[in-house]
Amino acid sequence: MATTKKDQIEAAMAKVEASKVADEKKVVAEKTTEKVAEKAVAEKKAPAKKAATTTKTVAKKAPAKKAATKKSQVMYIQFFGKEISTDEITAKVLEAVGKKTVKELNMYVKPEDDMIYFTADGVEGSVSL
Repeated sequence: MATTKKDQIEAAMAKVEASKVADEKKVVAEKTTEKVAEKAVAEKKAPAKKAATTTKTVAKKAPAKKAATKKSQVMYIQFFGKEISTDEITAKVLEAVGKKTVKELNMYVKPEDDMIYFTADGVEGSVSL
C-alpha cells in the first residue's frame, strides 16, 4: 500500500505534537522538582530561625570597615598653548552658577571659542575658559 503525501504530513505532525507533549511534561516535571527542592530548603531554614530567637541574643561587633583608598584622577585639556584641568572647568562653571548644590550639570568645552557652555539644573549659561 502506497503512502500519500497527506499521510506523510499527518505522520510528521503527529511526531511534532508528541514531542511538544513530551517537552511540556519535562518542563512540568522540572518545575515540580524545583518547587519540592525549594520547599525542602525552606523547611530546613525555618527551624533554625526559631531556635535563634529562643536563645540569648549576643551583641556582635561589626567588622571594622577598611578605609577605601580613593584614587585620584585628573584630566587635562590642552589647546592653543593653554592647559586646564576638568576640575578647574567644573569649579568655573559652579562659580558662574552661584549655587552650592547642583543636581544635574552638563558642560560642553569649545576650545576654538575659548568658552565653556553649560546647563545646570535646566539653566543654560556660558563662561570663558
